[in-house]
Amino acid sequence: MKSMTSILAIGAAAIGVFSSTAAHARFKTDSLAGPSDVTMVQSALTTTPIDTRSSATNPYVSSNTSDWYGNDRFGAGFNVFSYSGTSSDGWAGAYNYLTVNARALNDQKTPLQAYVYANTHWPTVSSNVYAYIYSMGNLVRNGSRGGAQFNGTHYLTTLNQDFWTSPKISFDVYGVTVFVQAKVYGSASQSVNGRVWADGINATLSQGGGVKAEVYGGAEVLWGAASGGVAIKDLSLTTLSFPLAATANHWGFSPAPGACVNITNVGGRYSTSLQWLSGRVVLWGKLFWGAVKDEYEIANWPGIRKSWDIINYPAQSKQLGNTCFPNPGTPPAVQGIVIY
Repeated sequence: MKSMTSILAIGAAAIGVFSSTAAHARFKTDSLAGPSDVTMVQSALTTTPIDTRSSATNPYVSSNTSDWYGNDRFGAGFNVFSYSGTSSDGWAGAYNYLTVNARALNDQKTPLQAYVYANTHWPTVSSNVYAYIYSMGNLVRNGSRGGAQFNGTHYLTTLNQDFWTSPKISFDVYGVTVFVQAKVYGSASQSVNGRVWADGINATLSQGGGVKAEVYGGAEVLWGAASGGVAIKDLSLTTLSFPLAATANHWGFSPAPGACVNITNVGGRYSTSLQWLSGRVVLWGKLFWGAVKDEYEIANWPGIRKSWDIINYPAQSKQLGNTCFPNPGTPPAVQGIVIY
């Protein structure tokens, strides 16, 4: 059956589509039938991270970075925001925000928005980690954990699903109706590793995901009972990872009777690993309205990879004055829940 459906794919694609040089060129241009048609160029980063640790009372480090790569038919972009900081009342926090935009056959949407963050407060001895994933604007995953010493990677959420299918585009090539359609799908995950406790944060908050597309182009014969053509499968619009290694500690101590000194320790490293444009080209065929189907790979390519630090500000201690929150003392030893 494999040989029959593979032959059907070649035959259906050839009927009026690949039968002449002109038809071949027209089909290839309109349906993106090969990797040469989906070459994308990465743009320059559109924003510059800023070290804002100079705040006298509430030191913090933050960044806001965006990028987009693609063409007018296929592409993807992201916006990421990071924050590590403390406040004078004993609060410490770290935030990792991610938004992914994607385009397939001129249909642009926002398939992923993800947030993972940690909050701690020394006076109330509280600490928590939160994670949320939105797909196409709808909340689809969320999770939370109390503070702990997370030994190893602890996953908060995971997601695998289809995002959307573009409208089918049809056009005629020498009397034969040719169609093109794209499906966009992907995955995401969020995790924590390290210490999130009442005295502050020394942990890595990670999230990432991938957005892929499948692009089908071909022709239908026998009143739609048989169809076949060429497809680009597993086309990576973007595969990305954004770990935030955050330090945000806040405590007080008494160097002499009656004195209380407020000390903060803040830093952050926000890095990224990106991959895009990996994929493969297959011949595909269907019989009996999809009851029998097969595909045959004819090409594949590895795509492009890039990694870099968005920010890298080592933790620095700072004395904020002689007024601090209740319960002064040396930073507490690691205590509470330990998760392996």
